[in-house]
Parts: sequence; C-alpha cells; structure tokens
Amino acid sequence: MHAMRKYYGSDHNQFVRAHAHAVGAVSYFFRTARGWLQPEVEFVYDICAPPGALVLRPMDGEVESFALMTLEETVAHMRRGEFKPNCAVVLLDFLIRRGIVTPDNEPDYMQIVTRLHGRFDIDKW
Repeated sequence: MHAMRKYYGSDHNQFVRAHAHAVGAVSYFFRTARGWLQPEVEFVYDICAPPGALVLRPMDGEVESFALMTLEETVAHMRRGEFKPNCAVVLLDFLIRRGIVTPDNEPDYMQIVTRLHGRFDIDKW
C-alpha cells in the first residue's frame, strides 16, 4: 500500500486505504534499450472511485499525467504503444480480469495470459 500512496498523493491516503483492493500481480520480462532482459513484478490493485472522488496528480517523477479515458480510447492508445510497457501490462491484466479480452475475441489469449504471469527460474540461470 505504501507504493500506492506515492502515486495518489497524501491528500487521498485514507480514501486509498479504504477502497483499494489487492487483486493480484503480473510478472514479465522487459527488454531494455540495450537488449537485456529485465524481470519485473507489478502488484495490481483495483480502486473504485465515484466521479470527482480523486484528483490525481503526478508526484513520483515517473508519471507524466493522468487522464480519464473511455475503454475504446484506452485500447487505442495501447495498440499504438503509447503506454509504458509496465502500464500496458497492468491494463491488459485488467481487461482480462473484467472479461473484456477473452478467448472468444483474442486468438492469442492463452499466450497473453501465460506471459502476464511468467516464472523467473533464476536458480537455473
């Protein structure tokens, strides 16, 4: 929960503590600009907030801005590669958990799900 506070800002700590729910984690390999594979784990939280309940501000130096988008706009930005890879992975996990991306509408569904929850067999490296 500490990591979430820095993203949502101190003004909303109590709201976040009361409404955020851990829903899982995604793990994957990220290829760096130099071609190295970097293992990543992102803990995933859902928060349901009524309109106007949160005014999000970038506070951590990593987030450029926040924008409220429709599902269609979000998917379009993802398809154009306009989200950072770690953000796109979490959004894809959300779309799967909500039944928006399914085996019926995504031919690579099993490959995507498997890659969202990769194993790091570091002991075999």
